[in-house]
Amino acid sequence: MLNKLVLLKGDYSQLKQWEKRSYQAYQIDKIQNKILSSSPEIWNSIIKQHILNGDPKDFGASCIDIYLVAFVAENYSPGKDSFFDYIKDSGISDKENTAQAIWQVGKGDGVFLGLLNNDGTVRDWDFFKSWITGEFHQEQVHIPDQQITKIKEPTPKIEKEHRFINTDNFIGEILSKYHSLSIKDNHHRFKSWEHCHSFFYKNYLKLENDDVFDHGCLQLAFYLASWGMLRGSSFLLQKDYKIHSYFLKSVVMNPANHKFFGENPTCLVDIQDMDRLISETKRAYQENIYEVNGIKARIKVTDTLASKILLGVYGNVPAYDRYFKDALTLFGIRTQFDKLSLKELVDFYNLHQHGFEKNKDLFSNDGVSYTTMKLVDMFFWQIGFMLDNPDKFGAEINIVIGFANQYKSLKRR
Repeated sequence: MLNKLVLLKGDYSQLKQWEKRSYQAYQIDKIQNKILSSSPEIWNSIIKQHILNGDPKDFGASCIDIYLVAFVAENYSPGKDSFFDYIKDSGISDKENTAQAIWQVGKGDGVFLGLLNNDGTVRDWDFFKSWITGEFHQEQVHIPDQQITKIKEPTPKIEKEHRFINTDNFIGEILSKYHSLSIKDNHHRFKSWEHCHSFFYKNYLKLENDDVFDHGCLQLAFYLASWGMLRGSSFLLQKDYKIHSYFLKSVVMNPANHKFFGENPTCLVDIQDMDRLISETKRAYQENIYEVNGIKARIKVTDTLASKILLGVYGNVPAYDRYFKDALTLFGIRTQFDKLSLKELVDFYNLHQHGFEKNKDLFSNDGVSYTTMKLVDMFFWQIGFMLDNPDKFGAEINIVIGFANQYKSLKRR
């Protein structure tokens, strides 16, 4: 059903009736944007988190089918035959077709989500523990014309207790470390991004005006200086602020790129078009600069510079600098600045969207409007900075590593 939904670009009306029932049972409408903008590898994680965040009574029979299959397998005996016997003996139904339908949906969906094994036994005890003792707390679960009691406490099945990190709190703590610096110091270099992005967001349609255009070159130049792009051997060190006029004219003023100033709730930019935008940004400098400090030269626009330019203007990508890429490596995310890496970051964001959006709203109370990818940039940059300063963040780094391992285990499922 999910694959078809993607092919139909989210058009629910074109699904078959059985697909619509599954769609409604899992309340896919509430997470459809996440599904459409994420890789299939993490769909099961998105749905599991959705189930745990929701009210059990709001979901349809499919979730209860999973629960019922697990209940029978763990409290009686695993396998299809035992399940059929339970359905009949417990009075749920004496019809084999009914038992087959419950088994097929419950086991099939449970296996797809990584919750059950093929014989119906529980694979993901941590999910069921959270479902039962957290959001799922009632003594009985209602299914049509019948009630079943809770699955027996799964603790004996677990060989050892794992420490699970509260995702929202963790993300908030990391982002706040970064954000707090620009709040404590009204002139902190981090604020250069706020000034630069805010200017272009408000004025990208006014760049035909010479004064606005000139102001845009200045904003971009100073922001890049604040962010370390005028160091040492950088060609920008030998140029004035108007060197950015090539980029503004060929890229920012191009109507085809105006769409990158918009942002939907799932943080999706046009991922498929990002490689083109990156390439155009690099060419704007490389094809117009032939001399540096009086010497003929072929300059190279690095991924770090190109990503910082796009972050400052559009806010639609993070800055691929050393700290950021160190953190990506820890989380097993591609470190090359291209659409594949950005897609992985979109997946990461969608999986933890609640934590990011909650803090985005909190930061807006301080008068700062961060884009989605700016939040992603802040999160991973701060982690990279912490990794580079173990004496200062020793204990917290252990938590960071635990969270990264937790994420990588989700990716493997």
